[in-house]
This record gives sequence, structure tokens and C-alpha cells, in this order.
Amino acid sequence: MINKVKSSRAWAAICIKYPIFQIFSSNRIFSLVIFLVYLKLLTFSILWTFGIPQKLLGITVINGVPDGLFSGVIEISILIFLGVSLLVWKTLLSSSESEKKRRTCKLDRVSQIDVSKRNDFHIYPIDEKVNVSLSFDYKEFYNFPGILDASYKWMALDRDELFLVEAGSLDIPKLTLRTLKYNKEDNSLKIELGVASFYDIFYTHYSPDLLISSQSANESNNSTSLRSLYEHSILKYYEEADNLFYSSGEFTPLSLLPNPIGISGIVIINTPDGFFVILRRRGEHEILDRNRIEWSFAGLIEATDWVHTKTIPFTDFAYSELNDEVTKKLPILEEHIPNISTIGFVLNPDCLYQPELFVTVEYQLNNNLFSVLKRQLNRKPEFCLIQISQLEDKFKSAEKIKSLCFSGLELLKQSRFYSKRD
Repeated sequence: MINKVKSSRAWAAICIKYPIFQIFSSNRIFSLVIFLVYLKLLTFSILWTFGIPQKLLGITVINGVPDGLFSGVIEISILIFLGVSLLVWKTLLSSSESEKKRRTCKLDRVSQIDVSKRNDFHIYPIDEKVNVSLSFDYKEFYNFPGILDASYKWMALDRDELFLVEAGSLDIPKLTLRTLKYNKEDNSLKIELGVASFYDIFYTHYSPDLLISSQSANESNNSTSLRSLYEHSILKYYEEADNLFYSSGEFTPLSLLPNPIGISGIVIINTPDGFFVILRRRGEHEILDRNRIEWSFAGLIEATDWVHTKTIPFTDFAYSELNDEVTKKLPILEEHIPNISTIGFVLNPDCLYQPELFVTVEYQLNNNLFSVLKRQLNRKPEFCLIQISQLEDKFKSAEKIKSLCFSGLELLKQSRFYSKRD
């Protein structure tokens, strides 16, 4: 869908790709002066074409020189307008309905699918009282492998251009999952993190169904994408990884992909009347799952905040997204310290088996504070407050919902929160 945000991103992409336009985008005063002078010249040229200045000022044309000059200004203006319009339209067209092209798996009415019975959903419950430790090494940087680069070589679109429009030309490196070790004996969870370019994440996990060979599609009537080429082998790998995790507690994602570690947070309000959950509807400018219902907050974690350390406190890890998407919009929650726990992780097949860590964020509020929270939620249409016992019905009736809501619900059912009915 083309909107104001994408139009501005398209112009930014053109300025990056064609440096001549940076002259105008970097200096607004200079650009305004040039524009006004040229607009004045163009206006006078058009008036001259209709003979208005000649009649008003009594100008006599000699050898038609002014006519040729001013008609040339009009012709050049038309060429510039058509050229810039063509560039903008081409850039916007490459991203038109981009999400549908990048992920063609069934996203709507996904509530009809029993996630717990899908073989391609890998759900790993973890004791919510587990002690989590995160280690990070920014030198462990994901390098786009040659086999994937070869697969993308003949893509019939400009990859840089599409990324600039869809991601806003902001390639902030994200944390990735290298290994995970779950020890049930001492109830510890050790997670080793690396880093990857968001550009590489965009063209793997966020674009698994993007057409990478139009010629192949025309000849075989089949769409060739990363999913069609690699999913069978990826699933074979994770079948073995599942067995290893349940036997030894160790999990290592496939190194072919960057494997950014996403975090999905379930904000739970503990009241005298029972447990309530805050749900959120994603915005229309999100890269994935636009306008879909999701858990309270979700996202990838930026690696740039942690280059100074080898360890990341688990609460700080969770707070990075919690503050941005929830507490800044609901001030009543900023005044309270929540209890944050891990309930498990999943591999999201819709994003080519990207690992996602699920956490619960529990706030204890009395009836008065709960009333204040509800008033604040009423002023934020993107949020929805629902009793925990009604989550299943809510998800089943939703037309647009992230599939991770269902895998998260499977994990939530095994926690202490689901045992307390309203």
C-alpha cells in the first residue's frame, strides 16, 4: 500500500541512489530558493507562450529568440517532471504489496489452524522460574553465505531499493541467537548472542517467499523462493535439533540463516478479580504483520546498545521493547516494577524459523490502580485488555492476527497464570 511514509522513503531512496538529488535534500533553504526562481521562470515562460507579457509590456520579438528560449524551459521542465515521477513510481511500484509478496503463507484466518499440531511449529516450554543469563559477542557477526547470494543473483528487482522503502533505509544490527543451553537440574538458561545486519535479516527471515527467479517461474509455473529451495532441508535440520534439545537441553539454530532473536512479551495484570492480558494491534507502517493483533509487545533487539559489555541483564533485555511499546504509552505502569519471567521459545515458520523468546511481564495492581489503567487504555485504541480465560475465543474470532499469538498461548497454558481462572 502506497502512503505518505512510503512516498517519503521512496524519495530518500532516490536521493541515496542518485547523489545529484542530495543537493536538494540536504539544504532546504538552497532548494527553496532554486525552486522559487525556477518556478518564476517557468511561469513567465508559460505566459510568454500565450503572448501575455508581449501584449502587456509591448515587447517586440526579434528573430524568435525569446520564443525558443522560453519554449525550451517548458520542454526541459516537462522532461524533469516525467523523469522524477518515473523514478518515484518505479521505486514505489517495487514495494507495492511487498509484505504479501515476501510472505505468501496463509496469514489471515490463521485461527483455523491448531498450532500445537503443526509439525513446522517448534515450541519449547521452559520453567518460568528459570535463571536466565545472556552473553554477547559483537565479533560474532553473521556473514551472508555464498549459497544464498547465488540464489538471489538473478532477482528481478533492485534489492537495495526495496529495502530502503520497506525498512526506511535504517540498517541497525540486531542480536542473533548462536546457542541456547537449558539445564533443568540447576534451572538455568544460558543464551549466547551474536549480531547480524538487518539487511540480511530482511532478505531471509522477513522475505522467505519473495520471488527470486521470474524466469524459472515463467518456465515451470512454480514460484522459486528461499522457502521453496531450502525449507525441506531446514526442517530436517530442526528435527535433529529438537531431539538434541530434549535430550541435552542444547539448541543451536541453523547457521545458514542469521536467526535474529525476537522477543514477544505478554503483559499480565494481576488484580483481585483475576489475571488480565494486554494485547496490541500492530501499526500499518510495520515491516511485517501490519494491522494484526499480537501480544503486548514484540520485536528484534538492537545490538548497538550492548557493544560495551559481554553480558546482558535479562531484565534490561526485556525492558528494551517493553518501554518502547507499552510503558511509555501507559504511564501508570511506569510507576511499578514488574516481575519478568521466561516461559519458553519457539521457531516461527512464517519467518523461515526465526527464534522467538516469550516472556511474561506481571504487574500487581489493586482495584483503584486497575481503574486508572483501564482509563489510559481507553485512550489508546491500539491496545486491548482481556481476561486471560477469554484469550482462546479472542484469537479464534480475530481475522488478522499474528500466528505467534497461538504458539505463545501454548506456552502460557503451561504457566501458573493459566491455572487461575477468572
